[in-house]
Amino acid sequence: MIETAAIVFTLALAFGLAAGALLLRARRAVLQRLHAAEQGRAQLELQLTAFRGAIEALAQALARAEERHALLAERIDAVESAGEGGQPYGDAIRLVRQGAAETRLVDELGLSPVEAQLIVRLHGARAH
Repeated sequence: MIETAAIVFTLALAFGLAAGALLLRARRAVLQRLHAAEQGRAQLELQLTAFRGAIEALAQALARAEERHALLAERIDAVESAGEGGQPYGDAIRLVRQGAAETRLVDELGLSPVEAQLIVRLHGARAH
């Protein structure tokens, strides 16, 4: 009977040790996965911080571009207003808005071909 009890005890001890070893391996695997997940989270936080910085920089650049656009639009309006009253550019702008071609501006108003081309590009139907 003592031998049977010793065998049962030995088997129970062996089973307990094997189960403990399996639990330790499982714990190590879980800890490794947890560590990998923490590293991934840290990487994502770094990327998120970088994206936030890039978004802020883009927002600032966009604000500056919008300010420049508004200033340029004001300047263009001022130049157009002044140009429409001056000769021959005011007449040229009016004619182009009515559909005149570059050659008409050169022939009738004495503009250079480069001036006529510029006025057509700025004020022609395709410019709007």
